Amino acid sequence: LGDHPQLLVSPNRRHHHAWRMARRAEDGCIVVDKRTNNIDKVDKIYVQYGNHAWFLVIVRDPRDQLVSLLETDRHQEVPRSEEFWHYWFGKYRRLFQSDTTARLQANRNLVLVRYEDLVADPVALKRQFLTWIGCSLESQSLTVQYNTVVPEIANGANVTEDWKAHQTREVHDQSAGRWRSVDDPEHLRLIQHYRELPQVQELMQNFGYRDEVMPLEQRDCFLHAA
Repeated sequence: LGDHPQLLVSPNRRHHHAWRMARRAEDGCIVVDKRTNNIDKVDKIYVQYGNHAWFLVIVRDPRDQLVSLLETDRHQEVPRSEEFWHYWFGKYRRLFQSDTTARLQANRNLVLVRYEDLVADPVALKRQFLTWIGCSLESQSLTVQYNTVVPEIANGANVTEDWKAHQTREVHDQSAGRWRSVDDPEHLRLIQHYRELPQVQELMQNFGYRDEVMPLEQRDCFLHAA
């Protein structure tokens, strides 16, 4: 989503760095800070920068998130046990119960996107994203290809991001629904533990995550989360 001439992607640092970049940027440029741990800082960022900051929250099927975690030794702050489900629920539930979030949504300054919709139709969703954020719709940017691969991350020299995201220059859907192919009994038990947690299951269903990923009622892929 950040691959566009008007967008500058901030390095993986604290959000203050992105603000400093924005202060120095040319007119018409927008700085994108894509650190996932900003999901816990929406209130703080809004207090500091107000409507200068817009928030795009990408949610992925948590069952696939857990599969990815079980395959890596990175992100050790995220549990690989039954506690994963409490961790996931807490992150998203806190975000959408926030008074700040309600104000941002009312002003259309916060939207939610499902990863599965992004990879199913990346061109359509990117068009909506660029329109929302106020960028020009250039035909060369509305493709499934992108040019933001960082070789130093792909070869492991820089570990600030997941190397897998820098192995390709094209959006693909091969990481969607991977949980259905898990055959390790213990991993399968962990993945299906959400079925024993009614609140977690309810939030997943609100996002359309059931045994099959359900179509959303609002078909522009952007959600106003309840």
